[in-house]
Amino acid sequence: MQLLTGQASSIRSTVTVSGGGRDSAVSTKHVVLLKVNGRQAMIESDTPPMIEDGEIVVLAGVEQSGAFQALAYMNKSTGVSGDAGLSGSQISTAIGLAGGVFALVAFSDSFFGVFSKLLALAFFGFGAYHIYEASRISSAVSMVSREA
Repeated sequence: MQLLTGQASSIRSTVTVSGGGRDSAVSTKHVVLLKVNGRQAMIESDTPPMIEDGEIVVLAGVEQSGAFQALAYMNKSTGVSGDAGLSGSQISTAIGLAGGVFALVAFSDSFFGVFSKLLALAFFGFGAYHIYEASRISSAVSMVSREA
């Protein structure tokens, strides 16, 4: 995990929308592309990152495909901060772990055979992935908070 601090410039923003099919919820992600001290960076968030040209920002994240992928940010000029979906990852973790336990308990009868274990494994895998994501985002939020 790295920090990138400096003046924001060349800010462009867009929105990605997914889902919305038959009986499917719509998911919206706000994406901001910017340069910080001349280095290309990207912020993805559930809410629009509030950054304008010339403001001083602190980004915490990782280098990915030649660009800095921010997992958390703070606009030092305005005090606004945000992250790449920490609460969503925490909720997904809880759903995954609860779903795994439910699958083991609800389908424990020998009639279901190995099905309950496979279903529980899928839920636990989902939960484990989101534990990892929540940990990364939480670490980035802590790094940004220390710079405030």
